[in-house]
Amino acid sequence: MNFISMQFTSLRFLVIFIFLSPFSFSQVANNVGSGNSIDFDSNDDRVNLGPALNNLTLPLTIMAWVKPNPQTTINPVFSSSSDGSDWHGIWLHVASDRVQAAFADGDGGFGLASRRVKVCNYTNLHNDWFHVSAVITNANDIKIYVNGIELSGSYNGDATQLVNSPTGEADIGYHERGPSSPVVHFNGGIDEVRLWDIALSESQVRDQMCRQVLATEPGLIAAWDFNEGNASTTINDVKGALNGTRIGGALTELSSAPVGNSSIYLYGAQSSSPLNMQQAQTDAVTIQAEPGTDGIHLYRVDFPPVNQAGMSLPNGLSHYYGVYSINPNQKFTLDYNLVVPFYSPNVYELAYRNHNASPSWATFPGFFSPNVNQSNRGRHEEYVISGSCSAPGILPPLFSSCNQVQINLPTNISAILWNDGDTSRTRTFYQNGTYILTGINQNGCGFSDTVFVEVLEPNFNPMPDFEVCDSVIVNLDPNLLSINWDNGSSNSQRVIYTAGTYHYEAVDPFTGCTVLDTFIVRPIYSAAILTRSLFGTERSYCVGDTLKLNIPSDLDVRLPDGRSFNHYEITTTSIYRLSISEACIDTTIFVSYDFFDCSCEMFIASAFSPNGDGLNDRIRPLSNCDLNYYHWSIYNRWGILIFESYDPEEYFDGTFNGTEINSSTLVYKIAYGNIYKQRTESGTIQVIR
Repeated sequence: MNFISMQFTSLRFLVIFIFLSPFSFSQVANNVGSGNSIDFDSNDDRVNLGPALNNLTLPLTIMAWVKPNPQTTINPVFSSSSDGSDWHGIWLHVASDRVQAAFADGDGGFGLASRRVKVCNYTNLHNDWFHVSAVITNANDIKIYVNGIELSGSYNGDATQLVNSPTGEADIGYHERGPSSPVVHFNGGIDEVRLWDIALSESQVRDQMCRQVLATEPGLIAAWDFNEGNASTTINDVKGALNGTRIGGALTELSSAPVGNSSIYLYGAQSSSPLNMQQAQTDAVTIQAEPGTDGIHLYRVDFPPVNQAGMSLPNGLSHYYGVYSINPNQKFTLDYNLVVPFYSPNVYELAYRNHNASPSWATFPGFFSPNVNQSNRGRHEEYVISGSCSAPGILPPLFSSCNQVQINLPTNISAILWNDGDTSRTRTFYQNGTYILTGINQNGCGFSDTVFVEVLEPNFNPMPDFEVCDSVIVNLDPNLLSINWDNGSSNSQRVIYTAGTYHYEAVDPFTGCTVLDTFIVRPIYSAAILTRSLFGTERSYCVGDTLKLNIPSDLDVRLPDGRSFNHYEITTTSIYRLSISEACIDTTIFVSYDFFDCSCEMFIASAFSPNGDGLNDRIRPLSNCDLNYYHWSIYNRWGILIFESYDPEEYFDGTFNGTEINSSTLVYKIAYGNIYKQRTESGTIQVIR
């Protein structure tokens, strides 16, 4: 099977899997995360709990995750002791615009005299999952919470004590309400119903909100997580005592409520502070909500996800994370880090989905190295590590070629990205440099290659230009091969009699590169030309330097007193009158040399701490002189250039391509100088975080 057909076959099976997966998962018991939930049709669906709750006394707490369909009439979440002749027990109702909780005293039919109700208005309580809680302590102390935030409300009714019906039955998703509206059924989804014989505090409500309940928790009477499959008519109490019966064909479906095995949270003014959770030797997650968020939960599921479509769970991984923001309009930033020993460069991706009922996972672009940072995330998302690819490199570590280097990437790799932003499959380089290439190989795995481009230069001594008065003998480097002069000669020696421009080609045996060399033969027309060729045009030096002049032995240069000037050391500002005699000219010239104060030093701190505390967060060299040349470059321990500047005022802030560097020791090189002298230095800088 070739690579193309493998891709097609994999895609075909994936599509079938996604189509079937929500239905298939809801057929069986599912205890992972929020697991399953029940969808009530508002006609005849309910979960009957029988008369077992006819002994309740206050205080009580009832809570559940609900996803009501839009309606302004009552949606019954729970009732403890329904009776067709009178109000009894406690109940919790929701509608699109309110939440209400109540207890009854069984005296007075279905009028106000026999019940005590607290009603709290809440806008748009439908089409999404909401956590609702009622803490009923007495007639004047009924607290109602939505998503862990207490609501203000009003009371009606005159009951002062809780009375249970001796024949009444408890139900989830159903309530008997008297002759005018004999029965009402819930319309929508319900999950994680929990009943307590204590008044939970605000923090205890929030503790319960996004995590699975434990059967051993103090004060828990019963809890129903609805994680059974559709085939089960029994709805189990997690404590094993108050199992319910599914009535009316209420269907099980994958729950999208934000529930894990453990959770942490922040509310109010603290909700925009960082929130951290980690798993030893695997990963660490930090989330930070935008200012103004009412509250945010971070939870972890300590089992592999049931639905793994669209991702590949690494071996040894058995958990994933979720985030739930109370305010649907507020966003948050996610920072997900792999830690040693689980971290492996360019092997794992971060997959995400909206919730437990999502049909498949998607992956963020790029691979862990070792951090993934994503901003502007939505209200509810879940995250898991995906991958464990075998991603061998594509390119050799070194590319060498004469004059230019061309790299042609294979056609079976995709998502090409060079570290300088280029996305080309074919590139031509004209200078030496280190480049990082990332992409996806033929196996669908991410890879990263670091390649060094070496543009080879011929290793030979080029011919200088000549100034002559009659002829010149040119002897080429004896190692050169395949010599070809512009006149067709192949000899390494050539005698030139006339002025002009000459060139030749040859092959450097050490690099195999072709030598292309051009030089000029000029006649000596004046003393000025001779002076420039012997003494140069630059005669400014620094105090303390020693200029050594070595005049060719075939040239007679003398001072006015007759001393030879062929070998002479100059250390101070001077003007010399020289007599020059050679084959083409006999003349007297004046040559001056100037020595200046060239002192110039560069100071670079040995360490800095880019940790954002305002002290030593940046670093740059300092100089005591006016610079007319400056080049500062910094390398990490692998020799990769991470910073360079030609501006003496520019600072290095400890980042590379916008990411904080982790190296503790960096190497720098600096070349600088004033108008008189240039220097080159190197050293190390410690990064302290």
